[in-house]
Amino acid sequence: MKISKKQLEEAKRIVRYYGRDILASKRFERGKHITHHGVTTVSRHCFHVAVQACLFAGKAQEREFSVSMRDVVRAALLHDVGMTEKRVFKSLSCKKAYTHPWMGGKIAAEEFGASPIVQDAIRHHMWPICVIPPRHLAGWILILSDKTCARREFRKCKESRRKKAGTVSKISTCTLGSSKDAPT
Repeated sequence: MKISKKQLEEAKRIVRYYGRDILASKRFERGKHITHHGVTTVSRHCFHVAVQACLFAGKAQEREFSVSMRDVVRAALLHDVGMTEKRVFKSLSCKKAYTHPWMGGKIAAEEFGASPIVQDAIRHHMWPICVIPPRHLAGWILILSDKTCARREFRKCKESRRKKAGTVSKISTCTLGSSKDAPT
């Protein structure tokens, strides 16, 4: 999906509009100090996933699919909020894949008043690792956006390791805008 700078800026504006309370929260602030996927933070990753989800949801709406941009943005910003919970953060890496979606759904409901659609998207965003798929289009958009951004982050991590080892890679390290655009 080719996107223009104008589309990217509009997506970021939408994310900041629907997620202003989340972006300003102590919980999101905590995520700025937790490394995620080796090259980013939980908060930066969630912001990039929200921007990507906004772009995918816009395409779905253009094709007359019914999806709430607000639900998509809020689910994306909160999808890894469970990683900020101390007992999840300190758990084994493989266990996090199962525990953080459920903890995240609970936190989203209790601290941010997340709708049932947002909770469902968060709880099932690790599909197919978590075997129950989401029930709503917002959840499928979140899965696609999360996997897209995670792939970029892992490529970036792999490339930085190759550079440290002294080899050059031709793998693209594109991200959704520059790091200065994401919350730090």
